[in-house]
Amino acid sequence: MVLLDVGAGESPFRSICENLGFLYKSQDFNQYIPDPERPGLQNDSWNYGDHDFVCDILDIPEHDNYDVLLCTEVLEHVPDPRAVFRKLRKLGSPGAHVVITVPLHSLIHQAPFWFSSGLSPFWFQNAARDEGLLIEELFVGGDYADFISQEVNRTLSGLQLWFPFNLAAKVLGRLVGKGARILRRLLPTSILFSGGFGTFFIGKCPERLP
Repeated sequence: MVLLDVGAGESPFRSICENLGFLYKSQDFNQYIPDPERPGLQNDSWNYGDHDFVCDILDIPEHDNYDVLLCTEVLEHVPDPRAVFRKLRKLGSPGAHVVITVPLHSLIHQAPFWFSSGLSPFWFQNAARDEGLLIEELFVGGDYADFISQEVNRTLSGLQLWFPFNLAAKVLGRLVGKGARILRRLLPTSILFSGGFGTFFIGKCPERLP
């Protein structure tokens, strides 16, 4: 079973995939360089691993097909996510699985390679229908209370850089988890299910490809 990790970055899933018995292959364009002068969040210590394909996703050779296409937290970093989705479909062997995660909402990060804040489950429903993939799993991880908790903790983490706020930020941070549980009980479902951490998609290529 051959797995291709698309937009693999630092290849955080390599050992997991190999331990599961996959022959692991990876791709990235290797162009992101952290720059604190650019807006948004930057990965200060970013180190690309050794990849089998160093190229744009759309330029990955199609002479080989893969049993699993893994693409985690990548589509927000490409200008045309639908073209990438179509490419993953083409790279899959008959019956292959396409596994994608993407933020539902995200802050600017890894600029200048950040083009959208995230994608919804409805985007994946539309793309899978058009490209002929069977949806096996599609859901949003977390909810609005989780999202608010995450962003409050992010704010408090930033305040800890300033010594006078350090202790207060740590104390408040411990209360955030309890606050999220309270919000989850009090908020109407219309708000609670309007947010979350990210969208998770697992699709399956047809057993016979045209």
